[in-house]
Amino acid sequence: MSYNLYDYNIKIFFDELDNDYVAFIEEIPECSAFGSTAESALRKLEIAFEGWMEAIIKRGHPIPEPIDDACKLSF
Repeated sequence: MSYNLYDYNIKIFFDELDNDYVAFIEEIPECSAFGSTAESALRKLEIAFEGWMEAIIKRGHPIPEPIDDACKLSF
């Protein structure tokens, strides 16, 4: 089964050390992105997720299932 980014729980926070927003997927913490705004970090996460998903499928690895049926976007 294939999932959409918004099937997952997305977390966004401001990193004071790097002075950037960080967006990551709770179920896939190794898939993350940075941006100068929360919206920018989320857009970059969309791109990162597409690349991550392509790589996982190509390698035949299992795709992590979302924790819930509904997307949770947390700031």
